[in-house]
Order: sequence, then structure tokens, then C-alpha cells
Amino acid sequence: MHFPGSGMANLHYAAELAAQQRFAEALPHAEIATEVFPDTEPSHSTLGLVWLKLGQPAQAVKELQEAIRWGPKLAAPRYNLACAYARLGQFAEAYDTLRQLARVDPQMLAFAARDTEFAALRADPQYGERLRRLVSSSQ
Repeated sequence: MHFPGSGMANLHYAAELAAQQRFAEALPHAEIATEVFPDTEPSHSTLGLVWLKLGQPAQAVKELQEAIRWGPKLAAPRYNLACAYARLGQFAEAYDTLRQLARVDPQMLAFAARDTEFAALRADPQYGERLRRLVSSSQ
């Protein structure tokens, strides 16, 4: 499907495809939505999630940082940003982002305790114990 003139249709279609885990199909629609709506959280958040799930964490970081800029109180883009940092091996950034998440939505930290995205962070000698304490303090 193509919606060349409608950023909103592309955004909704990209989000639906992402919900179905059809990330490669969602990518062009999320990119169009971000071009049409460069100043909104949903377009950047959707594109960031798609990039993350397509194994492109550096592109995901860029989009998710922008999403947080437009929606600083939203938990999902912040969680996904922490995932992207963890994939890049940027554990300090991942941990700091999770600390920020604890202030926005502490319940989301429970996912980090078991999410495979954070397995390397949990195993890291410097950040593993910090993450365990952060998750415990938020419950």
C-alpha cells in the first residue's frame, strides 16, 4: 500500500506493521511519516523502533533521541533507546536512560530485568549490580 500524500496514513500503517513485527515493510512508511511530521514524537518513535528491530541501533538512537525530545514524559521511546544503547555496547548510556525511565515510568523497569536486550548489561561487572538495584528500587 502507498499513501504518498498522507503522513498520518503512513504513520498508522507503519505502526500497524510494526505491531505485526513486519519491520522491513514498516520502514518506508515510517520514513515518510517522519519526513511529513518531523516535529512529532510518534513518527520518530515508530521509526526508531523499526530501526531497532531491523538491527540498526545507531539509526534507532538518532530517532529515539528525537522522539524523547518531542515527548519527554513517554516511556516506550526511552525504553527502546536504552535497548539501542545496550546493543551498541554503550552501557553507561543504556543505564542512564533506564534511570531516567525509572522517573518516567518505574513499572517499565521490570521488563529490563528479564529482557534479552539487556543481557549483556546485566552481565557487565560495572553495570549489572547497578541495574539490579535500580530495578529493585522501582518495584
